Amino acid sequence: MTKIVSTAFAILIIALNFSACKKKENKSSSTTKPAVDSTQIKLRTQLLTSGNWKIAAMTVTPGISTGGTLIAVDSCNMDNFTKYYASGLVVYDEGVIKCKPNDPQTTINTWGFNSDATIISITESVRNKSWNVVELTNSNLKINYAVSSSGQTYTYSTTFTH
Repeated sequence: MTKIVSTAFAILIIALNFSACKKKENKSSSTTKPAVDSTQIKLRTQLLTSGNWKIAAMTVTPGISTGGTLIAVDSCNMDNFTKYYASGLVVYDEGVIKCKPNDPQTTINTWGFNSDATIISITESVRNKSWNVVELTNSNLKINYAVSSSGQTYTYSTTFTH
């Protein structure tokens, strides 16, 4: 009888040790963030700085309405473009058709990626912006960002192409 109890106790101890080890492995693997690949950041920088980006589409969720009309991008903004430089400069150009004739043709600011190149931060003279990078390819840049107004949060999603 003593041998059965000792054997059962030994099996229980071994089982507890294995389950304790497994829990530690799961816990550490779920809280450990994978290392950032510098090659990925360089690639994303090359893609972003490869040309002039123009707005192709913009949506806002939930929709914003004024008198029942969904606010859309003004046609005078459709020829505007943004050019990112590897040096950290970003140039906004008004294009041929300017919405406000007295606005400058170009505005120069600075930009940078966060540590894993999933957020673009723009530093302007009057404010800072951060955009979540949803997609970045040779020809598409999709970003989104949130704006709060009157207790409501709106998520803007913009697609740029070049």
